[in-house]
Amino acid sequence: MKITLSEIYKAMIEQEVPINLNNTIHSLEYAKTEIEFKEKDYMKTSEFKNELEKLGYTFEGDFVKNEQNLADALVSTLCVNEIDNHHVYELSPKLFSLITKCTATPIAEREDEPKLFNVQIIKGNWGRVSWLYRNDYDEINTSLSVDNIDLGQQWTLEQIKEYEIDDETFYKRVPVED
Repeated sequence: MKITLSEIYKAMIEQEVPINLNNTIHSLEYAKTEIEFKEKDYMKTSEFKNELEKLGYTFEGDFVKNEQNLADALVSTLCVNEIDNHHVYELSPKLFSLITKCTATPIAEREDEPKLFNVQIIKGNWGRVSWLYRNDYDEINTSLSVDNIDLGQQWTLEQIKEYEIDDETFYKRVPVED
């Protein structure tokens, strides 16, 4: 489902919300009552940045910046549904729709999943902190080390599922720090 600027205007008018893009829009809850966002409509920050680049913008911190490196809008990274267009009189419909889709996405859903994990054994580890790793024969072993010097100790989500170590009752995924 795509959300269009006209649908947001319609929802604003029906809710008797003044339409003035020169002011901060603190909440789009009124639009969400009319236009239901589904999980598949959520947008990751990386997707948002890619789409902005196609339109000639960048996203730095909370700011959508134009080609002159001036902030055209603020997209809150702390609150859902908060937009400030920094007194720009008119945002293009494409930019406004893109920003709206991003801001309607819950904060926790905006970030991409970490690519690599360490897998800690949390049940049946006899009081020790143990980690899983793959040996040279692609067998699973345990280690007391978490220093990440061995790529066999780092797992992708696909490997975690493939090796059937995705039961969160027994295993904890810890994102690998860069």
